[in-house]
This record gives sequence, structure tokens and C-alpha cells, in this order.
Amino acid sequence: GFHANAQPGAEILECLGEYKWSESFYELIEKSFSDEKSTKSYLIEEAVKLWTSEDKLKECLSSGKYSDKVKSQMAKWTELFNVTWTPGNVLINNETGEYKVISWAYPTESFIEIIDQLLN
Repeated sequence: GFHANAQPGAEILECLGEYKWSESFYELIEKSFSDEKSTKSYLIEEAVKLWTSEDKLKECLSSGKYSDKVKSQMAKWTELFNVTWTPGNVLINNETGEYKVISWAYPTESFIEIIDQLLN
């Protein structure tokens, strides 16, 4: 299932996206996967390194403004694609509607292979 830090991690990413460009959002995701760390304290520390104000970030988190959004997204992906883990990825061919669910983390080459299959 979703790990204990999935909810706070997603909220941290939403808050980071609010205060910084999407580039920082993706940098933090990449960093958490490459370091294999996703604790709330680690993600806050790394978000601050990406030039986010720690005070603004903590204020955003304590407000709970993204809590319902993240819970709703997690429930939606569980209902639509039976995704109950992180990372959970769904690659969708927007033209055909065909999709492939990728459980857990895989190397980039695996995604490329699946994308190629969906496009052919």
C-alpha cells in the first residue's frame, strides 16, 4: 500500500509547486527517488535547499490546504487503476486510451519500452 510518507510527501510537493516553478517540483521528486528517501523531514530539508522559504513551506503544510486534494488523487488512482503503492505510474496513450500501470520504481529504459509499445 501507500507508504506512511506518501500523503505528507505529496503535500510538500504541492506546497513547493505553489512557491516555486515546476522545475523545483520535479527536482525534489528526482532527488527523493535517487536518494531513496521520502520522510517528511528529508523532503522539507531538500525543498528548502531548492530555495523555498522554510517558514512558508511549514505554514503551507500546517494549513492542510492540499490535504483533501492529495487524498482525493490517491483515492482516484486506486479506483481507476488499482494503484495502491508508491511510486505508481500510469502511462496512457491519449489517442487510443490504452494504458499500462507500472508498479514500483523501474529504470528509464523500462518506461521507454512501454511508451514505444503504447505508440505502436
